[in-house]
Amino acid sequence: MQLKGNRIEWTKAYALLQIISEGNLHFYRENPTKEHICPVSTLIRNDECGKIIYQLTPETVLVKRGEKVHEFPRKKCQEAATEIYATFQIPFQKEYGIAACEQIFDALYYTWFHSSAENKCDFSVIYFDPEKETTQRQDIIIQTKSKWRLLPPNRATNLKYDIQNVKFSNPETNRINKIDGEQEVRKRLIEINRLGGKLKYTTSENKFFLENLCMIDLHFPRLLSEITRLFYTTELSTIQDLTEEIKKVNPYKIKEVLIQKNNFYEYKIQQFLYALATGMKSTKRYRGYGSLLTIAIIDTKGEISLLDPGIRPTFDHYLFQNSRLKIAECETHKFGFIEKENGQWLIKLNVEIKL
Repeated sequence: MQLKGNRIEWTKAYALLQIISEGNLHFYRENPTKEHICPVSTLIRNDECGKIIYQLTPETVLVKRGEKVHEFPRKKCQEAATEIYATFQIPFQKEYGIAACEQIFDALYYTWFHSSAENKCDFSVIYFDPEKETTQRQDIIIQTKSKWRLLPPNRATNLKYDIQNVKFSNPETNRINKIDGEQEVRKRLIEINRLGGKLKYTTSENKFFLENLCMIDLHFPRLLSEITRLFYTTELSTIQDLTEEIKKVNPYKIKEVLIQKNNFYEYKIQQFLYALATGMKSTKRYRGYGSLLTIAIIDTKGEISLLDPGIRPTFDHYLFQNSRLKIAECETHKFGFIEKENGQWLIKLNVEIKL
């Protein structure tokens, strides 16, 4: 039976094949001239058909499932990885199969994209770390850089803002809400501002999301609301650029020494991004800790870089440098429209963060 999946699922197969064929792990470093390359000896995957062990030799991979063992050329894994990567350039919308890869998937006992491991890792890797001079094991989860949503959009990530200093008539509300097209939410906010309206954050639409933000800092909901407001009312979108603007606005009203010398706002935002990357959700209660699985990032060139959340400075730097806010579909997630609640005019703005 031919294996079929969407593009995100195929990246999981691609990463496994690419690491087997190359035989090395590349860990992300802030300084790109200082590569951290670690030779791989073994990969372990929990498939639906059982636990599969892949042991690498210079030319082949020994595939073990229970008592069964057979040998397979690593060159074949590279050929299959190339076949999969070629499909990433095609705008598939639904599940698809790759006939040229069927034989190798049979040989690798690869029957489904999703691992059955308890910690939800895609596979584990045993490698030698030349810096530590020790053999390490890492549980890895695969993410595609262009598809990795740290905070996916849904109604739970809507933030509420009272509209102050202006009262709307029903015809005027309808007129503004009917503004559509590209950047429709931003255009509506510009019109609200033209009429003298000011936005004041009040709360999150979802109590779990609000409580989770408070786990970062009791005042963090207000900080995120200001970041979101700036995103929708300016041309800024990257976390790094928005943070620079936040430092000027200074929503916490703290001393300049904390902002400039202690990097207060960078620190708070990096805490938030770290929580999202390691398991914070908008609809589930967050306890202040999450999964520390190593994350394998596949970039647009097919290259794989590993992020270890246990190395906080490097992990935080990557998230801070690469994260950005995006605008979701306002009709789907019910935001960006002037509403009236308990006699007060308000508007909801949605938060979506991705790499």
